[in-house]
Amino acid sequence: MTPYCLDLRSAVIEPALHQAQLSDPGLPAWLEAVASAQCQHSRLYRFGPFGMTAWQHKRVWDEYIAQWPELACQVRGLASQRRFLTDPHQELCLNWGYATALAALNARFHAGGSVDQLSTDQAIELWRQACHRGRRVDDSLFRRTYASDLSTRAA
Repeated sequence: MTPYCLDLRSAVIEPALHQAQLSDPGLPAWLEAVASAQCQHSRLYRFGPFGMTAWQHKRVWDEYIAQWPELACQVRGLASQRRFLTDPHQELCLNWGYATALAALNARFHAGGSVDQLSTDQAIELWRQACHRGRRVDDSLFRRTYASDLSTRAA
């Protein structure tokens, strides 16, 4: 579980994915592992519980979400009207439902589709590509969080 004082998966991730109509059985585990792992990495120039950068935020909108107007409408519906228009990146910090949808779509963008049925190593590689531009980063916390969820799902 993430170091937040709430169960991030049941309180934020699952409701946000449902609201944005992003059904993918692999996303909650992957997102929870990302949130856990991002806590130990530099937060400089990163926004929200999933540590998205402004560049990632803009890229997911411009190169992925914008291709599907209905999806864009669903995701935009999660954002607050005023804050999104005045400071869209800050919306990732203050609105975790919106941040969840963006992080999920960032994962799908980099995975080329669903993130269901990923092995731990595949999930780590997706995290590196989606969140760290492929750079090597300490993956120990991500690995523990994701692997424990895999073992729970397998049981």
